Amino acid sequence: FLLSALLIFACSSGGDSDSDDNANNPNAQRLVESVLVISANDSATFNYWFSYDENNRLSTMQCQFNDYNEFGQIFDEGIIEVYNIEYSDNAISFGWNDEEVSSTYLLNNDGTIDANYITFLNGYLNTIEFGDGQDDNCLQQCTWVNNNLTQIVETCSPNFSDSDIEEFEYTNHINPIGYYGWTLTGSGVAAMPYLVGAMGKPSELLPNKIRSCRGNTYSPINQNNCNNFSETEITYEFDSQGYPIVINENSYWQSVNYERFSSTSYAITYTN
Repeated sequence: FLLSALLIFACSSGGDSDSDDNANNPNAQRLVESVLVISANDSATFNYWFSYDENNRLSTMQCQFNDYNEFGQIFDEGIIEVYNIEYSDNAISFGWNDEEVSSTYLLNNDGTIDANYITFLNGYLNTIEFGDGQDDNCLQQCTWVNNNLTQIVETCSPNFSDSDIEEFEYTNHINPIGYYGWTLTGSGVAAMPYLVGAMGKPSELLPNKIRSCRGNTYSPINQNNCNNFSETEITYEFDSQGYPIVINENSYWQSVNYERFSSTSYAITYTN
């Protein structure tokens, strides 16, 4: 569940202005029922469906991978995979495709993962260490400003070329859906710990731009200094309560001898 799962939504408000009286009431709570692709162009996407228990905790997540060509047609259609979540005192377990348990995490009192490779600061993700101890060992460091994630720096050794940096910008629109708009272009396994709060609190605002650079960690990002560069921007459409119901994502990708553009539109539905 590395932070590379955060290849996600950037946005600038479309349809509603950032100053609207939206879900600027963070106490209002609606549960996301599905995040489904409306259209996509030259893009790898996921469809998601969610179910909840009697305490409104996420209990089941279904996801389906689809790959679209430049003509907006699916050329690789995946099966629907099912992930189950079990809660217990100070622990959480995830199962996959009817497996009883595929992974279990001990939890701190605030519901975040209790492990020596991950740290939190005031409930927000701070650092993650990972690696196989042979080829690469990496450290991800998160920077938060005014309760919003602004930067992730991943430093790897001995292969510094595997290092990267991500930078985030934000609208003034309160984020009413937590990580449900942040991690869902990652795989199901990567998304689940975020969705249940085990990876800490999400940003307070909806992001408006995400830029990433692989092979360098200098800030601000200069795409000319990157082995691989990407930039994503998204526009939102909101309902009358300020919840996003459509997310339109536009991305640009560049490497040494390659560049491409992709676009995806997602529809979000709610249980209530």
